[in-house]
Amino acid sequence: MPTDGPPATTAETPSVAGKAAAAATLASPPPKKILVVGDENLLFSAGIQEAYPEVEFTAATVLSRHNLEAYNIDPIPPVMGGRIGYMVDPCRVGKHFQQHSFDSLLLFLPGLSFMVPKELGTPDRPLFAYRTHLFVFHILRHAKLVLKGEGQVHLVWPDAVNLMTAP
Repeated sequence: MPTDGPPATTAETPSVAGKAAAAATLASPPPKKILVVGDENLLFSAGIQEAYPEVEFTAATVLSRHNLEAYNIDPIPPVMGGRIGYMVDPCRVGKHFQQHSFDSLLLFLPGLSFMVPKELGTPDRPLFAYRTHLFVFHILRHAKLVLKGEGQVHLVWPDAVNLMTAP
């Protein structure tokens, strides 16, 4: 019995739209991955993850979950999707994360993450400058282990002088 219309799509014959959707899913590139180091309270990491949901941010903090809870800070921000490394030595990020898995590393220098200890004096002192340079040097040495071939390192340095004052 002849019919006058196009053949009906069955479960055995996928539709053209279904094939196009499947091809688009396979062709989409993986999300850009950025490791955030030095954001000890995870507030910046959670905020930037909300602002850029298409990028996959992973936070590395030297604090433990218990330390964060003691300061009434959410140790597992839902927006981060569990991508948080606790008790990570920033000078050894290459040992805490899978090698060559990040596109970029975002480094907050110590003046933003924690206050300058009194024994180091003020941030304009040579000892603080030496400590900061040595810290960055060690992170850069290990950054090459976690970054992909053309990976980038972004340094965040405070622009306002009052952010770099001693307690």
